Amino acid sequence: MLDPKLVAFVTSHLSIHIASCDAHSRASVARAHGCRVDGERIVVLVSASQTESLRKNIGESGRVATIFNEPESHRSLQLKGTDGLVGEATQQDRDSLDVYLAAMSERLKVFDVPESYTWTLCGCDPDDLVTISFTPEDAFTQTPGAHAGNRLPSRDALP
Repeated sequence: MLDPKLVAFVTSHLSIHIASCDAHSRASVARAHGCRVDGERIVVLVSASQTESLRKNIGESGRVATIFNEPESHRSLQLKGTDGLVGEATQQDRDSLDVYLAAMSERLKVFDVPESYTWTLCGCDPDDLVTISFTPEDAFTQTPGAHAGNRLPSRDALP
C-alpha cells in the first residue's frame, strides 16, 4: 500500500503535469486535472482532446512521469512508472473537476491569479476526462534547492 502521506500529498489538488515519450524519445507533456489513488496505482485525470500523443505513447511504452507541485511552497515530487494504462473516467472523476479547480484557485490566490484564469488554464470539459494510471516505481524530490533531482529512498517517501 502506498504511504498515506504520499497519498495525501498527490491528492491535495496540486499542479500536476504528466509526460511520456515515443520510441524516438520525443516527449509529450500535458497538464492534469486532478489525481486519485486506487490501491497501488496513481490515477491522473487528463483531457482526452488535449492528450492524443501522450496517450498513444503511454499505450505503446507504458512509461509515465508525473510531477506534483504545491504552487505556494514549490514543494515538488516526481513519480515514474512503466506500467501506464489509459482508462475511462468515472462519474466521480468528472464530479471531482470542480472541486480540483476551486482548490487550485485558492492555492493560486497567493500569487494574485484571478479565479477565471485558473479555471481556464486548469479546466476542461468534464466529459472529456480520461485517466492515466500507473504504479510508481521511482520517486524524486523536485523541490528547488540542493536536493532537487535526488532519488528518494522509497517510492513511498516524501521530500
